[in-house]
Amino acid sequence: MEIRFLVHVSKSKKKDENGNWIVQKFYNPKTSGYVDTLETGSKDMEIYDGVFQSLGKIKLTQLTYGTYRWKETSAPDGYEMKQTYFPDEKGFVVNYENHTVTTEAENKKLYQLELTKTDSDTKQPLNDVPFIISKTVKTENENDKQYYLKLNADTTGFEWTEDKTVAKQFLTGKSYLLGQDGTVTEQIGEAGKIIVKYFPDAPNLSWKEVSVPAGYDSSGPLTGDFTPSTNGYVYSATQTNKPKDFVLTLEKLSSTFQKKRYKVWNLNYMIVMIVQVSLTFQLCPDRYRNNR
Repeated sequence: MEIRFLVHVSKSKKKDENGNWIVQKFYNPKTSGYVDTLETGSKDMEIYDGVFQSLGKIKLTQLTYGTYRWKETSAPDGYEMKQTYFPDEKGFVVNYENHTVTTEAENKKLYQLELTKTDSDTKQPLNDVPFIISKTVKTENENDKQYYLKLNADTTGFEWTEDKTVAKQFLTGKSYLLGQDGTVTEQIGEAGKIIVKYFPDAPNLSWKEVSVPAGYDSSGPLTGDFTPSTNGYVYSATQTNKPKDFVLTLEKLSSTFQKKRYKVWNLNYMIVMIVQVSLTFQLCPDRYRNNR
């Protein structure tokens, strides 16, 4: 897991002549250039002059007197930034009396959701089927409350609302991804599957099929619950629809105007029926006779 940081530094008056914090730069001997963004690492090593990485850590050893602060520029995939500046906006002081400073930054783990939609007979995936996602919050003094997942007004993440009418309708075959810039994008995803990455707080998750695809039966269950994975951060569910049974009415005109009715079970929307009828006609002086 990598977390990217900028190191802000202020000497004496804490800010430059324009009132802004100065971004500290670090020399990279491999490129003979300077960098201003640092990342936590996975093993102990010196990556730039005076900059060391270790598991989930960054250590700076060549800071001079001044006031500094860390700025987290992006959270790791699947995590949410809890704050931007560490330890806070005011920063921390490095001097002879305070020459070792330890700062901790935490990220909140987010949840992932997957729902798979298929044809119950053929097991083929079904795309563009709308679902809404909800959670149930149990209360002590009143009835349980239902909250629905929606996009923020500026599409920077998801949130929960009690207003069902503004709930986000997620479509099968699409993925909804929260980028490191905090913006949610809708992309073409895996066939028949809704993938939501990522959203906060996921107890008692359930789904509801908003509308049944054309040609499918709506008599089956249209609501259900998600099942958490062993790590508790991925919630999954499956939903199937049964194709409708089709009824064909075949009319054969005869002397008695009899109507024949045939029931045709689902053939994946392709119905082929061959009806062979042998008709024998005999002309009589005063009547028309039809024998089969």
